[in-house]
Amino acid sequence: MKYLILSTSGKQTVIKPNQWYDINFIKGAEKGDFLVFSRVFLYRDDRRGAQIGKPLLCSGSLIGEVVQHIKGKKLLVLKTKPKKNYTRTLGHRNKYTRVQFSTF
Repeated sequence: MKYLILSTSGKQTVIKPNQWYDINFIKGAEKGDFLVFSRVFLYRDDRRGAQIGKPLLCSGSLIGEVVQHIKGKKLLVLKTKPKKNYTRTLGHRNKYTRVQFSTF
């Protein structure tokens, strides 16, 4: 089984080939663009074993293709002030960039 651990926007993610992942929104990236991710912590392959960086792999970089930009689930925030008859409901949706990693 082949996988690697990649860091994007301060979050570490286990990446497997030929799958897509939602990462924090990347401004300026359009659909079909290729992005280079260079913060690779670990690479694991059945034939070669595991390569562990200290803390990063020197030769490790990964290219991913932007599939689309999406919005996450809506989070509702309820603000109230007791005994003042004040209630306000606010909503928030995070933006994500969906990236597909082919082979590595």
